[in-house]
Amino acid sequence: MNRKFTLAWGFVFCLVFATNAAADLFVSAAGNNSVLRFDDSGTLLGNFVAPGAGGLTDPQGITFGPDGHLYVSSHTAVAGTNSVLRFDGQTGAFIDTFAILPDMVWPAEINFNGGLLYVSDFSLGGTGRVSRFDSNGNFVDHFATGVLGADGTSWDSNGDMLVSSFFDSSIKKYDGQTGAFLGNFVGPGVGGLNGPLDNLILASGELLVSSFNNGRIKRYDANGNYIDDPITGLQGPQGLQIGLDGNLYVGDFAAGQIGRYDPTTFAFLGNFANANGSTTNNFVFRSNAIPEPGTASVVVALSAICLFCRRRNK
Repeated sequence: MNRKFTLAWGFVFCLVFATNAAADLFVSAAGNNSVLRFDDSGTLLGNFVAPGAGGLTDPQGITFGPDGHLYVSSHTAVAGTNSVLRFDGQTGAFIDTFAILPDMVWPAEINFNGGLLYVSDFSLGGTGRVSRFDSNGNFVDHFATGVLGADGTSWDSNGDMLVSSFFDSSIKKYDGQTGAFLGNFVGPGVGGLNGPLDNLILASGELLVSSFNNGRIKRYDANGNYIDDPITGLQGPQGLQIGLDGNLYVGDFAAGQIGRYDPTTFAFLGNFANANGSTTNNFVFRSNAIPEPGTASVVVALSAICLFCRRRNK
């Protein structure tokens, strides 16, 4: 066999072996104040974040930060104690209270964008808004205001932000640079929208919205016009994500399940994960690019062999 051909395949094998890791699913479970972890087959691996770790209470928003660690919003009934907690991205161990949210009623969705953390306040009154924090957890500003029950956030192709407004059943649009209100992207109740939580912009530019109160996923075009209800019959949809496999995943809060759907036809592909009696609030996928301890030494050895072969073939 050609030595260059053998060498090329050796490098490919090493690269694939080193990066072929499971794409795990992490779910904020308000039912037991924890974060659940599932493998890429949907098998529950247990608590990634133990119940109540670091004071975690009623977790809602969940995301991985630029530092690779896991961030989870924590809601309590005690004024001034709401927060975003940070946990080790590999072990789930509590690191610190990343941000204190003294003027938030109910921290919900959280997302990083442009190096800043955006935190939605699920509040009916004038405090319903999306606030921003820097990479050290310091308060930056109340970026988007006037939202009646702020939850899901997403950014369109122009960089503008869409925010789900639960209590008036609308999707509001804000300038992505200034936070200026640009109007309702989806007006109150358009298409039967009732209690929107998460929202997701598809590659086509269409918008999917979890209509919690009537158990449906609503679809709107790139201009906010209602198209249809591609998914119905849910008990209380919340999280929406495109998985690393390209499929659509929909969390059903009340049922404690996450279903998998074709992202184009919206055909149901089966229940992917079951929280075993807990709720499924929001969730996030992550491909674990760091080899498991048992395979790390093998990867190092293979890499050394590849390097040796490369030098021999010079």
